[in-house]
Amino acid sequence: MDIRIEHVAKSYRLGQVEVTALQDVSLDLAAGDFVSLSGPSGAGKSTLLGIIGGLERPDRGKVLAGDQELTALDSEGLAMYRRHSVGFIFQAFRLLPALTAFENVMIPLVPLGESDAAKQKQVAQALDRVNIAHRANHLPGELSGGEQQRVAIARAIVNSPDVILADEPTGELDRRNGELIMQLLRDLNQNGSATIVVASHDPDVVGAARRRMVMEDGCIVSEETQEA
Repeated sequence: MDIRIEHVAKSYRLGQVEVTALQDVSLDLAAGDFVSLSGPSGAGKSTLLGIIGGLERPDRGKVLAGDQELTALDSEGLAMYRRHSVGFIFQAFRLLPALTAFENVMIPLVPLGESDAAKQKQVAQALDRVNIAHRANHLPGELSGGEQQRVAIARAIVNSPDVILADEPTGELDRRNGELIMQLLRDLNQNGSATIVVASHDPDVVGAARRRMVMEDGCIVSEETQEA
């Protein structure tokens, strides 16, 4: 899915202080891009991911995802966009502790009108794709950090999203598991058409992306492209 961001700005109010998260950001992402966002804390990386994913609305500017103008959609329209087109991967995994790995991955499919058999097949395929199917019936507390993040990635890809957004996906993992997760993201990008945007401080994560953007003070200040 192609994504175009045009002159987007976003601010938050913290008490009596207004904090600028993004200022006049413009960005084109082609279908199948693998992009990293790096920069100091507070640079605007997570806010930009939230706007691309339809979790947040900009104060100004326009966001186009495929043939949809996200900034013109109502709350229900944004929910449909997230449900059908976007997969989210978070640093803290955000798995529900009382549900098994299989049940956690099933969550994005619950609102959809498919049969139970079709949903179960999709979950099994997603777990297999990230090599965690053998732990499908385990609770998150019974899994290692790397295994939990694999389950989180399976949840993110179970609906075959056009866009995968990852916010510090290796931040709570040791180096070995972090490398495994990044290899998974590379494989997902190369073997499918998903556009992947990763926000991270980790130089290994940044190095895995083909397009590497640096953010400071709510702006994209530099970009480089790694040759294939």
